[in-house]
Amino acid sequence: MLPLISIVTPCLNRAAMIGDAVDSVLSQNDPSVEHIIVDGGSTDGTLDVLRRYPHLVVTSGPDKGIYDALNKGVALARGRIIGHLNSDDIYEPGAFARVRAAFAADPSLESVCGGALICDDRGLVRDCSGPKDRDLGFATALLGVPVINARFFTRDLYDRVGPYSLDYRLAADRDFLVRAVLAGCRWRDLDAVLYRYRMHGGSATCTDDRRAQIKFITENARLAETWLDRPGLPADLYRCCRRLFGNSVARLAWLRLRQGEATATARLLLSRRGHLSVWPLAAAAQSVALHALHRHAA
Repeated sequence: MLPLISIVTPCLNRAAMIGDAVDSVLSQNDPSVEHIIVDGGSTDGTLDVLRRYPHLVVTSGPDKGIYDALNKGVALARGRIIGHLNSDDIYEPGAFARVRAAFAADPSLESVCGGALICDDRGLVRDCSGPKDRDLGFATALLGVPVINARFFTRDLYDRVGPYSLDYRLAADRDFLVRAVLAGCRWRDLDAVLYRYRMHGGSATCTDDRRAQIKFITENARLAETWLDRPGLPADLYRCCRRLFGNSVARLAWLRLRQGEATATARLLLSRRGHLSVWPLAAAAQSVALHALHRHAA
């Protein structure tokens, strides 16, 4: 008998797109899959769409955001293999077959990592399917696109690493991947595209909306700073956190300056945790210099 795959989909007011997500699971033609929808209390007809699919496991009620919903779904999941599908995205054809083959070839694996594409209604926006995107390391987790949805994990890994942190509404996937790397997660790279992100106006992170970008960048800075405050970090994790912090501060400063917010920019660059400090400015300057060096080398 094939091991059960559990797919967890957090959802809120996605009546126009949730059907495509569900259909992308069904089109895998996999005989041993459960699909759990954790709805946050939709009022737009999403639940009516979900009723068309009697095979779904659906819960609905208030939650504390997408990662709270994911934690609830993972707690409900019965499968040894667990994947996350956003309500506005889809799996690529053959994704589950590739995942199954990898886990069957090496039962000691705790994760398999594939690639993803980010698309809008005009076509491809960004290809996140290269070797660096599929890697499970500190650099990809903190400085790249984590593509958490193109990664499948075992129940055992969640038991070892713990749930997604509710301290972050947008960057908890980065924090989870860092903890997975620190825990020595046994993983395999799948040289294949498993997932397609659909970029649209309501996207939380794949968006051109400036306010949403500022929220995301600010949270990345807080994530990096929180890890940097922990003693005894491995050197490569410390470097990645410092660079993420510098990247975030530099981007935020640029966005603030473009809006003519000079005072806010100075406060951002010259204070840390409410105290005068040149540390953010130094980290941002180092980040800009590294970025320029890499562009020149390319």
